[in-house]
Amino acid sequence: MKSIEDIFTSIFSNNHGLKVIESLTDENLFKFYLENSFNSQDLLIVLEELVINSQEHAKSEIVFMYGRENDYFTIVLIDKVAGIHTTIPNNSRLQ
Repeated sequence: MKSIEDIFTSIFSNNHGLKVIESLTDENLFKFYLENSFNSQDLLIVLEELVINSQEHAKSEIVFMYGRENDYFTIVLIDKVAGIHTTIPNNSRLQ
């Protein structure tokens, strides 16, 4: 089993082996959900909320990466610029 540190290191070194959804739309997210045989409506809601929040705060396109290893499923959302880090502290709803 990889640690979270190992996963981040492999992502930043571009040696991750994760599948990538570059253009993340509701349709692509639902297709990902179906292709991976998830059967929890709650999981779909959580994924949609994660993506919506990321897109709202990132102010750039989000890269969605995923992969399965043994009994673990890894999901990574990457903001291509520092948008999330710069918009959350200035969001009046979060203060």
